[in-house]
Amino acid sequence: MATSSSTGSGGIPRLLYDSVHEPLLLPDPSTQYGSPIGGTGSGGSSASEARKRNFTAALNPSRDSESELDTQEREQSPMLERRYLDVPQRFKGRGQLGDPAVDESGTMINVRSIENRSSEVPGFHEFVPYLRDSNRTKYEEAALFAKEGEDNNKFASHPNGKYSKVAYHLVHHPVVYMIDFIASCLLLGLAVIEHPSLIPYPANEEHKIIAVHTCLELILLSIIGFNIVLRVIWMKPRTFLRQRAVIAAIILIVMYIEAMVILFQQSNHFRITRCLRIVFFVDSYILVGVRRVLRQIIQCLKPILDVMILLFFMMAIFALMGYYLFATIDPTFFDSYLKSFVSLFITLTTANHPDVFMEAYVRNKWSPLFFVLYLFVTLYFFSNVLLAVVYAHFNDEEKNKFRKLFLHKREALKIAFSVLAVDGKLNYHDFVFFMLEYKPRIPEYQVMCIFKGLKEKEEVGSNEDGDYLCMNEFLNLYEFRSLKWKQVRNDGRNVEWYDDFPQKIKPFFAKLNKAVHFKYFNSVMALIVLANALYLVLFTLATSFYCGTDGANNPTIISSHVNQDLKKYCKDDRFTAGRNAIYGSFVFVFIYVAEISIRILAVGPLEYFRKWWNRFDFIIILLSVIFLIIEADAGPSHKALRYLIVFRPIKFLRLLRLRRRYYDIMNTVFVLGHRLLSVLLLIFVIFYFYAIIGMEVFAGKVFVGCCDKALFGVGGEYQGNGSITKPSPEVYWLNNFDNIYQSYIILYEEMVVNNWFVQMEGFVAATNIAARVYFFLFWCTTTVCLSVVIAYIVDAFVFRIQASEMKKRCEKHADQFECTCQPSRKKKVEITLAGRDINQIKYQTTLMEENDRRKRGKRLDFINHSIRKIRRIDFDLIPSREVYFTGKRLRTKEDLNLEMYRSELQDWIAGREYQLQNITPEQREKKSFKVTLRSKVKAVVLFLLE
Repeated sequence: MATSSSTGSGGIPRLLYDSVHEPLLLPDPSTQYGSPIGGTGSGGSSASEARKRNFTAALNPSRDSESELDTQEREQSPMLERRYLDVPQRFKGRGQLGDPAVDESGTMINVRSIENRSSEVPGFHEFVPYLRDSNRTKYEEAALFAKEGEDNNKFASHPNGKYSKVAYHLVHHPVVYMIDFIASCLLLGLAVIEHPSLIPYPANEEHKIIAVHTCLELILLSIIGFNIVLRVIWMKPRTFLRQRAVIAAIILIVMYIEAMVILFQQSNHFRITRCLRIVFFVDSYILVGVRRVLRQIIQCLKPILDVMILLFFMMAIFALMGYYLFATIDPTFFDSYLKSFVSLFITLTTANHPDVFMEAYVRNKWSPLFFVLYLFVTLYFFSNVLLAVVYAHFNDEEKNKFRKLFLHKREALKIAFSVLAVDGKLNYHDFVFFMLEYKPRIPEYQVMCIFKGLKEKEEVGSNEDGDYLCMNEFLNLYEFRSLKWKQVRNDGRNVEWYDDFPQKIKPFFAKLNKAVHFKYFNSVMALIVLANALYLVLFTLATSFYCGTDGANNPTIISSHVNQDLKKYCKDDRFTAGRNAIYGSFVFVFIYVAEISIRILAVGPLEYFRKWWNRFDFIIILLSVIFLIIEADAGPSHKALRYLIVFRPIKFLRLLRLRRRYYDIMNTVFVLGHRLLSVLLLIFVIFYFYAIIGMEVFAGKVFVGCCDKALFGVGGEYQGNGSITKPSPEVYWLNNFDNIYQSYIILYEEMVVNNWFVQMEGFVAATNIAARVYFFLFWCTTTVCLSVVIAYIVDAFVFRIQASEMKKRCEKHADQFECTCQPSRKKKVEITLAGRDINQIKYQTTLMEENDRRKRGKRLDFINHSIRKIRRIDFDLIPSREVYFTGKRLRTKEDLNLEMYRSELQDWIAGREYQLQNITPEQREKKSFKVTLRSKVKAVVLFLLE
């Protein structure tokens, strides 16, 4: 799509290009629909003829006409004369940045003045070379900057050139995101078939398996490498070398060479580099949350290491004291200094407590006081200090990260606005085409709603002209981009989905809607759910009693079952109650099905499934219906029911909506959900890293009877035979690194720390003393990660409490100042569209159908349901008619941050602008391209730094 930037008096294009760059004359909307949003229509035939003559000259510009155009532009705008940049050559192409445009008087205006006006934005001129691209329109350019601000991409990596732009769009394509993510997941999954393999295979087939998984590895590495090559083309090599992706590229080359060596020699060797596959997994775009968590942990490493060193120092002192106190009276744990240190390290995790001091306790009644003091200093003091340090630095880094993101997004929108705006104003026409590049799939009426919402948002410095957006209004774009707009009545009630139904059936749906919104409807349904829960519990208790055993371990007998085989009846006493309870659940399931049917008919399918709780209810009730179908088909003795019945109590979670406090907790969990998921994925990645190292070092080292010489008397735990018929509890030899699955199991046991020293000492006995370093490092790593999880949870609840207190203070002093705090879970914006706004939407839809048919024609043939309802209103006959819309979205942590740090935002903005205005071009060049040794080392350590 190529369009000129010419606008009429109302911001409506009078002349555009079609897809083959031929002039396309469109009717003036001011004569068709009245006064559009851009203002009143104006202009006569003389102006139109002048525009046509100038437009024809623009198609074939000569050197004389170019100079004449520049002189005319400078004469008309003395202000731009002072800021004019001497561009060495004309921009090529039609409808591109730098092409001449026509104003309402027919005068040609060069779009290069965008660069001239951009001097108002601090730091903008370092991006001017990127704007001189003849293959990019100003709308595409502005959309690229807006996306870079949203994705937190550095401006230094802005695409420059035709191939760079193509590579940029390929790298950021959702399909490429998914392909790269799937390839990295499959690369991790190769550990299932690699040696040591989870799937056993004959020894004579080993060379074939090696060839298979090596070829798969080369294919997956090639897919990941293709993504890296695209990044090099996009960023250019000089910029790419300063990005975190260069670490992934180096690892990729090393792993590719290693895979080729294995493929040619047809045998495995010590491959510790497999643990570095997590770099590709974490580097995928989808796992941006994992990268941020990992980056925050790395940034907090310095204070964490300080506390860790102090903690180990205290352990060393207590170990020395313990050696001198208990070496003669407790040889099991303290006969050497090394054993004393290991014993106290295990005691820190409470895994060997109180066994560690029982032998000394027998000989000296005062010996436990030493361990009480040790645990008080290390476990109850320094461990909590570690948590406090993690939380404090985590909180500081969160605030610092939000400040940087806020300023980066603001600067990106400033640059985008300078590209789009004319004389500091952005009209609706340019805003529409910008949004089509920024969010291509957005419906046209939502563009108008966002435009009106930005106008109605009161900000300091906003203009009162409703036809244009000023910079301060445009800077709020990120707050409105994700709003879902819905038409409402003038009294605030929603426009229901059944409003277009025939008049005969509309009252029926209206009554259903009224019943669903009745204030006691949810309470009644909650009571029914509670009754179902009580019924299931009581029935289970009663049936378990009758199917239990008496004192002689014989089945109890009740009169109703005298003639039945009680052993067969009570064979599966745990699940018998659940199977029989399904019969009584017929009534409850029928009520649930009726409830969701009424709700769907009342509010409509789209509105019903928009809410998370409704989707949850629907899935649970659907599963209940499936359980009943299986019961009716297979009978109550079907074994599959014992697994299905386990999930039935899940629907009782609906009771959490009864109490407001529980509801607030669930809302906080929703806000935390993606972050907690990121931490869980990070723990999964850490497990994989240690699992690969464990398999390479410890595979095949632990077996039955392997560890008789293990310390602390744990060797007997490895003597069990592992028989299924006569199981033995001494089967710790199952906790090994013989495959990826068992490696994850043993690492999970180490993280939980119950009896973790039994596994550690077993591997020490099977290998050497250096095995303890592996387990110590794993414990330290997981401790830090779990501390981050706690910090996330505490920060979320503390932040929510602070937001609630701020809201209360605002309400208490509402007569003194205006309150902007909204700690609710949803952000809500209300706007009003007048008749001329709707006509503007009609015109823009026609415009896009004519100028962008090949790109978006199929989608434009199906116009949104809401806009269809609006179009039925004849606004030409009723120009005063107004349509009301409400935009809603879930509130994010960023919204809460904006409210909490509102008093500091102006200081951040002023500091950033002062910094940009006082930096010289030489300093900017030095800062952008000089890579010092320190920055290189930091790039290696913080390879996930965004």
